[in-house]
Amino acid sequence: MALSSGSAGKDPALGLLCVLRDDGRTDPATDPFLAPENLLAIHKEMHAIRVLDEALVALQRQGRIGFHAACTGQEAVPVGTVFAIRRFI
Repeated sequence: MALSSGSAGKDPALGLLCVLRDDGRTDPATDPFLAPENLLAIHKEMHAIRVLDEALVALQRQGRIGFHAACTGQEAVPVGTVFAIRRFI
């Protein structure tokens, strides 16, 4: 889901699917019509990943763990993938 539906959102060659319009409302043409409880569950999972990522970055900077590649801003990738798989299996 993208936060903006500018010209990039209409170009399938860029691989970008915009669900929200510039004003924050859903675009009826791309709205997945998810139930509110699913949206809340997805949001909670993305938040949990962000919290874990921030903790791991802090540990890495303190030298307490050897390596961690931060995923800040990419939380929707694993959550959306798992949600889609669970939805269709």
